[in-house]
Amino acid sequence: MIKLLLIFAPWLTIIQPDVVSHKDPQSVDVYVFLACECPISQKYVPILNSIYSTYKDTPGFNWTFVIPGRIKKSEVQTFIKEFDVQFPLEVDARTNTVKKLHASTTPQVIIVKDSIVYTGAIDNWFYELGKYRREATENYLIDALEAIRQGRGPTVSETEAVGCPIAIPK
Repeated sequence: MIKLLLIFAPWLTIIQPDVVSHKDPQSVDVYVFLACECPISQKYVPILNSIYSTYKDTPGFNWTFVIPGRIKKSEVQTFIKEFDVQFPLEVDARTNTVKKLHASTTPQVIIVKDSIVYTGAIDNWFYELGKYRREATENYLIDALEAIRQGRGPTVSETEAVGCPIAIPK
């Protein structure tokens, strides 16, 4: 089933249980949680395409774009096509990654080095549900990535992610 899926959506894989673990002390794991049906996630795709394009080849940066929960393959394929997604997506069907990292919202970024060094919003474009600035004035994800790349910790370690709540099945 996965082989068939990869033929039609090469960016889509399934996260298996207990995959979330930080292996290399020199590396940084960047998790971005998105939901195909979340309007704010949809609006952030061009920004994330740009950020991923800029940083994807940075040594030691490991990217995981997570779609939490059970979702039909066709919905993910539609999301990829409709919003021109340029980064790999992984489906966390059992929400193991969500639970392990305590993600709660889409879109939300969590950056892990030895521990979580940043969690929250991509930037401050959205400041409340349905309310956003013409453009972001604070770029939390980019600032955190730049600080880490320069051997420092992010100046801001936590912000509030504004978006759609992640449903965790009981």
